[in-house]
Amino acid sequence: MKRVLGVIAAVLIGGAWTCPSEAQWAIEARIARANEATRAENLEEYMRIVPADLRIAQGDGSVITRDLVRDRTREIWARIESTSRLETTIESFSLKSGGDTAQVVLVERWDRVEVDGAGTRYAVSSVTQRRETWRRRGTEWLRYASRELSREVTVDGVRRS
Repeated sequence: MKRVLGVIAAVLIGGAWTCPSEAQWAIEARIARANEATRAENLEEYMRIVPADLRIAQGDGSVITRDLVRDRTREIWARIESTSRLETTIESFSLKSGGDTAQVVLVERWDRVEVDGAGTRYAVSSVTQRRETWRRRGTEWLRYASRELSREVTVDGVRRS
């Protein structure tokens, strides 16, 4: 019944039928799989949300590619001993460009234990708000851009910038 109601609620955008709720569900499922891959430190599964043709020009002239995302993720995960909570909530969602592009604002809450180079453990909690652009490629939704809007971090209970 839910699927039928979703189809009935579909809207015509740019000549193609698109159901915003089904697109949001699909993106939420991709985010949930990426979060689970982060908990399990499964880099291959995590990278499934990153398109092979990712190229984001930065203001300093550098370019973010899929390989760079993989390398940075590997570096971050090397510091993490364990994750006790990783939750992502979508705050706003809108479809653009004929239903194949979505703008998503989300909040990620991540509680973890990190270890520095000397072996010292730190309890780290972060709350990050991001604006992301997702595009449908075939039957899959992939994250093409992510911009941090705000971040709050505490280390061993002390707030950091």
